Amino acid sequence: MSGLPPFETHCVDNQPPDFAPRDLWSTDIALREAVEANGAGGFAGDIAAYARLAGDTLYRLSFELTAATLAWAFLTILAAAFVSGLLVRRRLDHLDLVAVLKERE
Repeated sequence: MSGLPPFETHCVDNQPPDFAPRDLWSTDIALREAVEANGAGGFAGDIAAYARLAGDTLYRLSFELTAATLAWAFLTILAAAFVSGLLVRRRLDHLDLVAVLKERE
């Protein structure tokens, strides 16, 4: 404990290494086998190209959390909930509850 900087109580050593750019297609045997087994072998070249992109460029894209991002997320969720409520209301309005309650099991 004496080798720690001031005001630090412990040292965390059990963290995974940083994600280094890699080819996700060539390192994932299960993915390649699943693609072949399900008849999508013709798309293997396209999938390999996307996996290289996903393992490098797409992974390095940053996510910036700002007030504008949170506002858009809030408005999107609010709009989705409103549309969902309208769809449920529409289905309930067209439901014949008397016929449903009278029907025997």
